[in-house]
Amino acid sequence: MALTDIVERVKDLLYSSSVGEKPPLRIASSSAAESVSGPLLTFNVASNEGQEIKAGDILSVRSASGLATAFVLYVTSISTDAITCVNGYVGTDVAGADSGELDNAVLEQNAPSSATEYAIIKSIEAVFDGLLYPHVFIMGTETITPDLAILQSEVPATTEKVRTAYQEIANVVQAIPVDLEKDLHTTLSSTGKLVQYGASDGSTVYLTVEKRYLSSDTLPEDVEACVATGSAALAMGGDVAAANMARASKDSQRRGERDITNTLWRDFLTMRQAISERLSEDVEYFEISRG
Repeated sequence: MALTDIVERVKDLLYSSSVGEKPPLRIASSSAAESVSGPLLTFNVASNEGQEIKAGDILSVRSASGLATAFVLYVTSISTDAITCVNGYVGTDVAGADSGELDNAVLEQNAPSSATEYAIIKSIEAVFDGLLYPHVFIMGTETITPDLAILQSEVPATTEKVRTAYQEIANVVQAIPVDLEKDLHTTLSSTGKLVQYGASDGSTVYLTVEKRYLSSDTLPEDVEACVATGSAALAMGGDVAAANMARASKDSQRRGERDITNTLWRDFLTMRQAISERLSEDVEYFEISRG
């Protein structure tokens, strides 16, 4: 899964930058026997692991069942290998009732707040949600069987722009007008996206579209590196505006060169620009004239 790869790349960037050494790992029991009582969670770690944990420790782990879910637990007490902690101290609550969510879990012990699984995943989501599109996107295609009664059809929620629309009629490829409506109420479109088109007949409509990347997608190498770099900068408290200002001033730029966060931001912006330029080179614009 792409998200797992990105999380590991972000960790490598964080720990090689200035966060420090990677934290020690603790292993949960193969049957963690999770039990929730109010705000507290009790679960079992593997034999003799409890002696390595103390009250006040932070244990962090990404859920095996849902890659976008992470648990950050604050340890309150230990009884041999039974650990009691604040459930959902940061992040998602463990469901409890022997849910199996922590069975065989590999927990990071006292990871820096910027490098907990939860913080990293949130940073990755922020990059996907707000920092990639419209610079970085998937060039894709969609097909539509036109509804001639309303000349409207739903398209996937990831569709951000329709570049071209064609029909093949009597072996002739013809461009047709098309418009994309976004952010619609779900009663109008279950995906929130709707295309309106001027179809000539019921022949299939072929669309060329820009689609937004999702964290669940398998990413090209350059896109994955870009996302990981931006996520690392965010996890360390990076500020896009600060990075831009740092590039605008020689004095602040020299200071920024000593600031790993701003360095990561500049690397992210450089990568994003390079990908954007590659995408623009891959697209040829042309116009059909009927005279």
